[in-house]
Amino acid sequence: RASKKAMWTYKSNDELEGYQRPISKTQNEMIFAMNKLYDLLEKNDIKLSLAVYPWPQQLENDIEDSKHTKMWREFCEEKCSNFINLFPLFFKYKEINGYLKTYKKYYWWNDIHFNKEGNKVMANELMKIIK
Repeated sequence: RASKKAMWTYKSNDELEGYQRPISKTQNEMIFAMNKLYDLLEKNDIKLSLAVYPWPQQLENDIEDSKHTKMWREFCEEKCSNFINLFPLFFKYKEINGYLKTYKKYYWWNDIHFNKEGNKVMANELMKIIK
């Protein structure tokens, strides 16, 4: 069963069962917090980079160019030195090998976190982009 926490990223409804507030309100709170971080970094002359990657539920139920990636890409347009979208990396593997094999290869079972192989793949990709 898909985790409720990840459902906002691939459901079109603004109101979802199990969520206390509308999804749009929560998204606005995330953007507000990131804008505060951006302001602090800019004030201290520190560049911001943002990487997005899929949770297993997104990999199973969402599309590569999800509303999650779109939201953060739009946020980064004028603010980020790097917007790093790792969704294509994992969706490509899923397209070839299927969801379950991708999940078992890159994530801890019954968890949203990457295992050793998942962290290795992400680190290799990040090293290509950020030099």
